[in-house]
Amino acid sequence: MKRLVLKLVMLALPFIAVFGLPAWYVATSGEAFRDDDRYVDEVVAGRDGLLYGLMLDESPYRYVKYRILQASAPADVLALGSSRVLQFRREMFTARFYNAGYMVKDIGEFRALLTALPKEKYPKVVIVGLDQWMFNRAWDDLRTVSAPYRAPARPGPELLGSFSGKLLKFTETALQGRLDLSRAYGGSDLAIGLNARLYSSGFRNDGSMRYGIQVERLLNDDPAASDYRFSDTFERIGEGDGKFMPCGEINAAALDALEAFLVFCRQHDVAVVSFLPPFADSVYNRMRESGRYRGYEALPGALAQLVRKHGGEFYDFSQVALAGSSDREVLDGFHGSEVVYQRVLISMLERGSLLGRYAGAERLRQDLGRARNRYSVYEQ
Repeated sequence: MKRLVLKLVMLALPFIAVFGLPAWYVATSGEAFRDDDRYVDEVVAGRDGLLYGLMLDESPYRYVKYRILQASAPADVLALGSSRVLQFRREMFTARFYNAGYMVKDIGEFRALLTALPKEKYPKVVIVGLDQWMFNRAWDDLRTVSAPYRAPARPGPELLGSFSGKLLKFTETALQGRLDLSRAYGGSDLAIGLNARLYSSGFRNDGSMRYGIQVERLLNDDPAASDYRFSDTFERIGEGDGKFMPCGEINAAALDALEAFLVFCRQHDVAVVSFLPPFADSVYNRMRESGRYRGYEALPGALAQLVRKHGGEFYDFSQVALAGSSDREVLDGFHGSEVVYQRVLISMLERGSLLGRYAGAERLRQDLGRARNRYSVYEQ
């Protein structure tokens, strides 16, 4: 019997050697075996300093944010859109704020998300980030816009299959050199997920995004920074790939979907402040010079007319220069930093936005003058 046990141990040793440390990282980091509902309860209860940043499976993000919206008091101001609104923070406002960035992938989901919430949870104002590719038929032909919306489902229990999948993904990522395990591993239960623990990156309590490792690398001019000097974005423009597929004209169906959202908001007394999120100036100029994005150049006029027709506000920040910023303050080719979005908000207020009821331009300017660095205004 002892020999059999010894043989089994010897057979298991190679697997333990290869997968032992990855299994520890996956199991203890919150990538697996976490309780998302407990996290939601802690956010709603106001526990300070939480950071929720998954690496191996980001699908729970929509569920978690949806549950927070359901369980919290209604926001006075709600930021709504993709990752390109995540830089708005609670500190920028004097009223109750939540950032629902990352919850909207296409133009039809703006209305879908609000209709899925109880009416008593509707915000007073939505800040709507209208990504340029949402109006590109090549990116999204909107064939599924009319499909019934379903609230994000609660992630199921961590089964052996899903844990094994995360374990293999972790191991593969590490072997490819895309995982820096030399960084300090934060053991605090405030940090949930590998991005949070290894890279200080993830969602704050207010739903905004902390870009820890990216900001650190950019400040050090480290080529390991994502989209370093916009190399990845320039390549995507050159290849006409993904979000940078050529756009010769505005998709009329997308304008119809936006109008349905605007009508819905007006019917339910939700004020709309919309904007085109910024590209880095170098990226915007490269797109314009290519001659393949005429549809995007026509967007500001078309959107201004449509949004204002329904009583909303519209602002064009298609390039960071329009917010009084520069490429030194962007996170990558199509994400401005917190500093950029502080400038965006100040610009809106200076032009008489109704957001002036919930934020003060003078205080924002003072905070900007005391910014922590060229990417971050407030404490992380």
